[in-house]
Amino acid sequence: MIDLLYITAHMGGGAGKAISGIIKNTSDKCKNTIVLLEKPVEEKYSQVCQTCGADLITEPSCEEIIKLAEDADAVIFNWWAHPLTVDLIRKLGKAKTRLVLWSHINGLQYPVLTPEFLLQFEGLLFTSPCSAKNSCFSDSDKNLILKKSAFVYGTGDFRPLNYSFKTDYETRKEIRIGYIGTLDFAKLNSHFPRICSEIKRRVPKVQFVLCGKYSEDFINNFFSEYPDLKGCIEFTGYINNPEKYLLSFDTFCYPLSENNYATTENALLEAMAAGLPVIVLDNPPEREIVENDMTGFVASDVNDFIEKCIILCNDADKRKTLGMSARRSVIDKYDADVNADSFITAVENSLSSDKRGHDFEKLIGSDIFGNFLYFTGEDKEKILRLFAEADVHLPEIYYSFSKSSPMHYIDYFRNDKFEKLCRLLHPKKFIGSEDGK
Repeated sequence: MIDLLYITAHMGGGAGKAISGIIKNTSDKCKNTIVLLEKPVEEKYSQVCQTCGADLITEPSCEEIIKLAEDADAVIFNWWAHPLTVDLIRKLGKAKTRLVLWSHINGLQYPVLTPEFLLQFEGLLFTSPCSAKNSCFSDSDKNLILKKSAFVYGTGDFRPLNYSFKTDYETRKEIRIGYIGTLDFAKLNSHFPRICSEIKRRVPKVQFVLCGKYSEDFINNFFSEYPDLKGCIEFTGYINNPEKYLLSFDTFCYPLSENNYATTENALLEAMAAGLPVIVLDNPPEREIVENDMTGFVASDVNDFIEKCIILCNDADKRKTLGMSARRSVIDKYDADVNADSFITAVENSLSSDKRGHDFEKLIGSDIFGNFLYFTGEDKEKILRLFAEADVHLPEIYYSFSKSSPMHYIDYFRNDKFEKLCRLLHPKKFIGSEDGK
């Protein structure tokens, strides 16, 4: 049995699904311990892991984590640049370990995955092939990274063959266009309201069903310039039964922002497994999943996205052709057994390396604000200009209240630099260090 230590900030809907699925399907080969740096976000994933024999340790001290890491055969370090894991990796580097990074972000933009950071690890698990195709990597970097890499998707215990799927693609009294996922403009394309408005103008009998957590700010932003949408959009909030909704959709609309942090995109894969025709924008993570005009539509820009939506609204035969092809593609590529085999092979390969220390502090800096700046990549210069009172607009992710944004960091690490940056990014919303957020 391979003795594995998983380290993760928490086990929410993304990481929790990914980790619990791998543990469930490799528990006959591995003895698993999971360190959670904060309390579980969703207990159901922790319970799956414990049912499969994993030990769960919540909020241990850094000293305890180092001891567990040194005792394990390998450490699976789950990464999306959560503030707690950014802080920990600097300290964990002093221990003698075998470290395997499992990245749940694509790393093409903030939070950036640099080759110098990646090459510190004995093994690399990417949740999208686009992570290994970073245009900023030199040819030698790519070769070294690929030698220690595997693709282990964040699909959990995904069995697409067992998914309920559409059999009737005929148009009813109205076209239902669905979306499931994060409802904020750090990930969702900021032109999504315009997309919906233009579709409604040209296909009057349309209903949009948007599933996912949302804020009042998002709703107000969504409708601010398009009051005509209020009568044809349903916001469901978070849903526990996506299959029920998927089967009610005619089309699955998934327009993410240009600089998104997407990887496996479970919602997209589940829609394809349900036999839905899907439409995405031509961003690196999405085009790794969808083949244009074969398993869905990949739109070149927002206007093309609208046109392709209109095509599917009006053509039931095209919806059926793309939907059935999409289902076959995810059955072949994303089944849980295939994913588990890739994981075990990658872990076994990492065991050929000796345990050693890793000087992350020298690479990313010795303080938490410096660590944050390291993973901003090319945005670092913009942030420093913003500090100098320049009129600078950063990518949307920095304005989020989560997603490793400055406001997310300040939940854990309050210091003058983070407070100043938050004031600059949120002059109307940020109250101050005395009062909290």
